[in-house]
Amino acid sequence: VAGAMDRQGWTATASVNNGNTKNALDSNATTRWDTQGSQVNGQTFTVDMKTVNTFHAIVLDASGSPDDSPAGYDVFTSGDGVNWGSAIATGVGNTGMTLISFTGKTGRYIKIVQTGAKGNYWSIHELYVFGKVDVASVGVTPASATITVDAVKQFSAAILPVNATIKTVTWTTSDPSVATVNNNGLVEAK
Repeated sequence: VAGAMDRQGWTATASVNNGNTKNALDSNATTRWDTQGSQVNGQTFTVDMKTVNTFHAIVLDASGSPDDSPAGYDVFTSGDGVNWGSAIATGVGNTGMTLISFTGKTGRYIKIVQTGAKGNYWSIHELYVFGKVDVASVGVTPASATITVDAVKQFSAAILPVNATIKTVTWTTSDPSVATVNNNGLVEAK
């Protein structure tokens, strides 16, 4: 789906039918995760994005089972999968496709809690998240160096995760009278 975050490596768990949660992240709209029975208040579907991300929308695609959208939902986010805080969104599912929008939130985990009840299954054929992948760390190579006066040394930066949305590196020096650095990480000792 255009604009959706890359879900490669993401995992999911659920309070029921846990073995099929991968189907909501497999890019195959003919497979699905479902509750294997009626929707019941308190059922959960949780996604681990593996890195902390900033996101503003979630799509629950149940187009292949259009009457299986959630009867009601609360959405939570967490950095550790333990502390969830207050719901970031609350609502009722739409037939086929449910768009859940909210102001930008940051977290690694997303938990959707069923708040309604109805006879149909709750199904998710595909779950999409819209936002950006935040940088978790920047490694600099070499980590340190001794440079003689008027000599140069090339440094490089590795941004993790590799699928981070913004990969811009800005090189600066704390004391330009000792060393300068250009936009590409080339350091010159003074």
